[in-house]
Amino acid sequence: MRTHAHIGYEPDAQIDDFLVGVSVGASSFRNVRAILLAMAYLLAGKPGKSALLVLTSTRITQPRLERELELAGQVMKPGIAKRLHVTIETGGRYSSLPAGLRSGFPAKLTEVVNAGIAKTVRARRPANSSEYAILEILIHEWLLARGPMTTDRLMKISGSSYPTVANALKLFDPILVRHSDRQVELRRFPQHEWAGLVAVSERVRATKRFTDRSGQPRSPEAMFRRLRKLNLPNVAVGGVMAARNFYLPSFDLAGTPRLDLTVNTGAGVDWDFVKELDPAIEIAARGESANLVVHQIHRRESLFVDGKDGVRYADPVECLLDLHEARLEQQAQQLLQTLIGRRKSLSLDGNSPGS
Repeated sequence: MRTHAHIGYEPDAQIDDFLVGVSVGASSFRNVRAILLAMAYLLAGKPGKSALLVLTSTRITQPRLERELELAGQVMKPGIAKRLHVTIETGGRYSSLPAGLRSGFPAKLTEVVNAGIAKTVRARRPANSSEYAILEILIHEWLLARGPMTTDRLMKISGSSYPTVANALKLFDPILVRHSDRQVELRRFPQHEWAGLVAVSERVRATKRFTDRSGQPRSPEAMFRRLRKLNLPNVAVGGVMAARNFYLPSFDLAGTPRLDLTVNTGAGVDWDFVKELDPAIEIAARGESANLVVHQIHRRESLFVDGKDGVRYADPVECLLDLHEARLEQQAQQLLQTLIGRRKSLSLDGNSPGS
C-alpha cells in the first residue's frame, strides 16, 4: 500500500463513494485488522464516504471474516462501523457487497483487484524468477486436464532443481490441491496469479522484437512459411498464427499483425535462423513496431506440439501470453475461455486441443 501522509495508509482506489483497499494473500487477521483500523481513521475525516476492503487469494473464511467485523464494530463508533465493509474475492466473485451499488461497480472493482494483484506480484517476485516457469507448467497441465503431477515431473519438464520447485509450490500453495501421494495440481484456473504473470511476462521470457526497415519487409505469413521449411526443433510458432491455425480456427482477428515465435534456449538454439526468415531484419528500437517477436523459455522439455500441417506450435500458455503482450486482450480472453471450456471434454491421456 502507498503511505498516507497522516495515517500511514492510502486506499488503492476510489469507486463512486467507496474507498477501496486490496489485500492479497492474507493468511491471518493481523494485517487485516491494521487495514480496517486505518480505513476507520480515514472515514472519520470523510463523512460522505464508505470503505471496502477486498481480501483475495486468502485462506480467511467468510465465517471468520464476519466474526472479525462483529468484533471491530464493538469498538468503533456506529457511524463509522456501518460504513466499513469487507469482502472476499474468488475468481471474480465477491462473498458480499454493500447494498445499493451502481450497476458498473463490480466490474470497476475487479479492475482494481487485478491491478492490486499485479502490483503485489511485481513487488514480491523478481521478474526473472523461476517460480513463473513452474506456474506456467502448472497452468499448462490444468488447461489440458492432465491431472496431478509429481515434483519430479515438474523438475523434469522445467529443468529446475528440487529446492526451486519446492519453493514455487510453497508460493502457490493457496491455489493447489495436494494429494496424499504428494502429487499436486491447480484447484482452478489461477486468475490472480495469471494477472501477475501477464504483467511481467515480457521480461520473464526475455522477449526480443525485430523489424525490417528496408521498405520491403517480409510479411508474417511469408516468414511463417519460411520457418516451416527450416523445421527447427527448438523454435515454435505462437501468438495469432498459433491461435488461428491450431488452437482456435474461429479466432476473431483480421490479418496477422506480427509473427510470434517461442524459442527453447534450454535445448540450445542458433539465432542465425532470424536472418533466414528475413535477411534485412534488425532489432527493433524501443516503441518501434515489430513484425517478428521472439520469446525465450528455458526448459528441459519444450511442451511444443506438432500440428497436422507440419508446423511446430508453442504450448497454449505461451500462446496466451503472446496475445496479451500484443495487446490483443479480447482475443486472449476468447482463446482462454475456449481452452477452459474444452478442458472439460479432454481425457487424461495427454491429448492436446487442436490435435
